[in-house]
Amino acid sequence: MSECPTFRTAIRLRSVSKEFAAGAGNCTASVAALDSASVEIRGGEVLLVCGPPGAGKTTLLLCAAGLLHCDTGDVVGGGRRVVYVDIDRAAPSLGGWPAGAVVLLDSCDDLGELKRATVAQAVAAALATGAAVVLAARDPESCMTLIPQSATVSVLHLRRGQITSQRRGLGVVARVAEAVGGGY
Repeated sequence: MSECPTFRTAIRLRSVSKEFAAGAGNCTASVAALDSASVEIRGGEVLLVCGPPGAGKTTLLLCAAGLLHCDTGDVVGGGRRVVYVDIDRAAPSLGGWPAGAVVLLDSCDDLGELKRATVAQAVAAALATGAAVVLAARDPESCMTLIPQSATVSVLHLRRGQITSQRRGLGVVARVAEAVGGGY
């Protein structure tokens, strides 16, 4: 039996790691936002990337989109166009994406009723063209109303980034990957 071309791999991330450093002089810290993350994003399906603030959701999407260079690992594309949209930004472009694209939608939490309806319509339209859709949010349940009931859904839970090194000169080194007040 032959595989449906819609469900072929659109993007594969293999052992992707990304570390961020902050500070200066004798007061520095590093945090591993992603540590050997591997995921396959397939056309015609929805992937929910969930976790607390600072877990690496946005970092994963930006690496998949090619907008952020990963320190180690590979991002292998399947020749599809990749579209990254931060829904939390003012007036994001929702819909009209190329047929069969990889659509990466970030900040899917706390959407108002009108924006939620607009995003849900855009997701359904994208899936109808064989697109792969990735939704990033703190809570997977907040995304479920954005997805058609007939869609195939996978959930990837990320945990908070871990401090990998710190050097204290003056003062205390705070976590560098946590958002304050739920913002990004």
